Amino acid sequence: MALPFIAGALVGAGVVVALNNKKELKEVASKGYEKSKEVAGELKKQAGEAVESVKDRLKKEEPTESKKEVKPVKKTSTRKTTSKRTTKVKEDDK
Repeated sequence: MALPFIAGALVGAGVVVALNNKKELKEVASKGYEKSKEVAGELKKQAGEAVESVKDRLKKEEPTESKKEVKPVKKTSTRKTTSKRTTKVKEDDK
């Protein structure tokens, strides 16, 4: 039953400490922001270089064309039929 009271007291104490150390917290937060900004810039640069490298490799590779003519594959059904198929015989064929 005392858990909400304890949690509230801890949060309140945290707020008081934060207000007392406002300048220090601001400095730490701004340093963290600047550092993350630098890291993001470096990652963006590395990603751009990687993309350019891949594009250059693809341009250098010549597409290989096969000399054989590719014939379309005849589609066949894998489904088994359960009914018998009947064909009518024309009288001319007899």
